[in-house]
Amino acid sequence: MRNKLGVKLFIILFLCTFFIFGFSHFGASAFHSILNNTNSFAEGTTVGIVNVAGKTETEAMQLVDEQLTRWLDEMIVHIGYKEKKILLNNSHFRFNIVDSVKSVNNGQKNLLLVDFENNSVENDILDSFSSLNSEMIDSDKLQSDLLNSAKLLEPGELEFRLENYLVGANKNQNVVIKESSIEIKDSDADMRQIIEKLSTIKIQPNSQFSLLKLLEENGLEKESPTAINILATAIYQLILPTNFQIIERYISNEMPEYAQLGFEAKVDADKSMDLIFANPNDNGYVIDFLWSENTLTLSLKGTTFLNKYVITTQDEKTFKPKTIKHYSPLLNPSEKTVKTEGKEGFIIKVFREVYDEKGAFLRREEISEDYYPPNHRIEVYGLINKEKNNNELQEESPSGENVYTIESQNDDEKSSFPENTDDSSGIVDNSSGTIENTNELWGKPKEQMK
Repeated sequence: MRNKLGVKLFIILFLCTFFIFGFSHFGASAFHSILNNTNSFAEGTTVGIVNVAGKTETEAMQLVDEQLTRWLDEMIVHIGYKEKKILLNNSHFRFNIVDSVKSVNNGQKNLLLVDFENNSVENDILDSFSSLNSEMIDSDKLQSDLLNSAKLLEPGELEFRLENYLVGANKNQNVVIKESSIEIKDSDADMRQIIEKLSTIKIQPNSQFSLLKLLEENGLEKESPTAINILATAIYQLILPTNFQIIERYISNEMPEYAQLGFEAKVDADKSMDLIFANPNDNGYVIDFLWSENTLTLSLKGTTFLNKYVITTQDEKTFKPKTIKHYSPLLNPSEKTVKTEGKEGFIIKVFREVYDEKGAFLRREEISEDYYPPNHRIEVYGLINKEKNNNELQEESPSGENVYTIESQNDDEKSSFPENTDDSSGIVDNSSGTIENTNELWGKPKEQMK
């Protein structure tokens, strides 16, 4: 009997001891677990891109504040309008971290509460772009898009184009910006065919344009070289007073009649000579053609430019042609012929000056330095006595005139030129040192004089 009572007592004491030990050990853990579930955020809870799951409000605020500091340091927001863009100061954004964390929905993605200081962004934009006013811009939509980009606190680089926020007629998307005209004396039939085939030329935004590629796509690269070069020159003249960037451009050896000095462009498919330029704008443009009374007029249509582009020239010089005298046994001593009349040479520098919307000078860019060498005059005389020839040459040549001679007697050729010559090149030129071959005037090899 006593043994049974002892066993029962032992069991009761063991259970009491186990209950007291278990409650003291696991009770505190359970209490803290319940308390934490009440004050911390559930799984899947974020504020912006900050994960605050399992964090208390205080801890969450600290994490969001750290992310905001990174955002302010690293975030880049540009406001662009036409050729100009400004950096928006991140201090314009006003974040409310406390209310953002306190209003968090547990287990969901939440955005930060952010706003702008009174009219700070609008004032900054209007100060930077004087051609705009508050009535031209949908400021509410612009500020809403700016705030949405900040509510996640994800740093990066963004650009907002004001063209997308202009109201109605202020967009100026299809107006004639520039015009260029060239008078055409010849090849008008070929030019008409090219114009009818091309109709218009589209210049895509942020892209390069190749005239040779356009001609090849339309099967026009084998058309009249003169007509193609007239078109290239007209396009080049048209885009010069813009912010288009000239990438590749060529000129002829002699300045053609249809071109102005410094404004020619040459395209040749066989020699891979092309006219290439880039449109750096976010807007596309169109080139239209107009043919009237042998005059080709090109119009550039699209969004107007913010800046003003002025083309100027400098250091224009003219080089007089030299006179080269050849002597040939095929002519009588008193005979004289002119093989080449000769043309003047030219050199000129072309610049692009840029002025902002207020007319203030911004910069000056050198576009090109065009050089057309002179084409020297070549006169051919009959053979005469060498001593008499030299005396006559001195009498005929005024002081300072550049006159060079080539004498030919039977198979022997005697030349008198400046030191800077090259027998294999072409025409004599003090600046280039070339000599023109005149063997066809000297008769056949080993021909006997009669």
